[in-house]
Amino acid sequence: HELEGIDGVEVVKILNPVAPFSFLNYVFVHHKMIGTQEFDQILMHEKTHIQQMHSVDLIFVQLLAAFFWFNPLVWQLLKSLKTTHEYIADKKIIKAGYSLVEYQSLLLRQLISNNSSGLVHNFNLSFIKKRITMMKNKKSGWSGKVKVAMAIASTMFLSALIVQCNSNTEEQASLEFEVESNSDFTEGINLPVLPKTGLIANINPDNALYFSISGNKLTINGENYEVEEIGQVIEKSSLSDQGEIVIRIDRNQTMALVRNVQWELRKADRRKILYLGKTDTGEKVEMAMLLPPTPGKPTYDGKYLPHIDDQYIAETGVDILYIKLGDNAGVTNQKTVYDFVQNHMRKQSDNYVVSAKYDDDDTYNDYLVNLTYIQEGFNQIYQERAQQMFGKDFYELDKPDYHAVRKGIPRAISIAVGK
Repeated sequence: HELEGIDGVEVVKILNPVAPFSFLNYVFVHHKMIGTQEFDQILMHEKTHIQQMHSVDLIFVQLLAAFFWFNPLVWQLLKSLKTTHEYIADKKIIKAGYSLVEYQSLLLRQLISNNSSGLVHNFNLSFIKKRITMMKNKKSGWSGKVKVAMAIASTMFLSALIVQCNSNTEEQASLEFEVESNSDFTEGINLPVLPKTGLIANINPDNALYFSISGNKLTINGENYEVEEIGQVIEKSSLSDQGEIVIRIDRNQTMALVRNVQWELRKADRRKILYLGKTDTGEKVEMAMLLPPTPGKPTYDGKYLPHIDDQYIAETGVDILYIKLGDNAGVTNQKTVYDFVQNHMRKQSDNYVVSAKYDDDDTYNDYLVNLTYIQEGFNQIYQERAQQMFGKDFYELDKPDYHAVRKGIPRAISIAVGK
């Protein structure tokens, strides 16, 4: 990407629309943002991170987490450190004389770009409400500083004590979680039988919520909840931006409740979901899905998903493959999707959509099995291209190679309720 030195820092001009962020002496921004009124505030914010060497802080704490990953205080320290860094940068902006209201509005506008990384300082981290509240707070006096110092000293002492005294307990707990996650992951739920895929998700148990649905009842981390309470549970949890939503659903559960749970997760903007199934030999199968945003809200890249109706089809000429998720087509769907997409590849066209529909009275088994095979139709193409281009399996690719394999072949799947 093109570099430009601005006000003592190296500005990297990104071609794709992303949320601004900084790392070491570099500020990464979308090239169209440079020169706008917002850019001055963004640059000052990120320059504060650079001047105070906040990236070094994050690297140091990440190294601590690599060694003391079993201590939950380390993960809380990392989260608190990033929060403090943002408070410092926000304070610098306000002190420079920028309008508080305009700056808060800028934060809210940037919030829609939710592609943050754990090792950089994103301009739009999701704790916006806390940051806006902190901007209005008055500075603490000496008594407040003394309390903070004592709290930090106590935390460091207790952390060292926990590491020294409870290492065996933590190791045993970690082992128990591993056994539960891999051997007894069904927990009495009759999961759908799925084809084995190459996806293996690395789930941090301290940064995940576990949903179970069976017999029209919902549990989250083992406790019963109503569907309407999902947003409150997520808000009160310690789930970070990168936290996982892992869902286990009984194969005989009808889709009406599942759809309502998905809707609440969409409203809470927790759209990255990991569904669990099993193979016919009892091995775990993990199926990742990105739920669409609620109507009227943009996707992570700031775009709005189209409503695929007769008018849209007439205007765009999009080619649609219709699949009924309630049917027991199974592996046939994989070949159907594979042939459909391959045909468009030969025509060098990406103007296609696989339209998957289900009814509320369809079973979750039919829904997930057919949806998995639809995704496997795309994965088969990606796997073949990954081997041709890089000699690797698709799921082993790093991010640039992953995008190179998928270039021009979008996983365009539309899921809707209705016949």
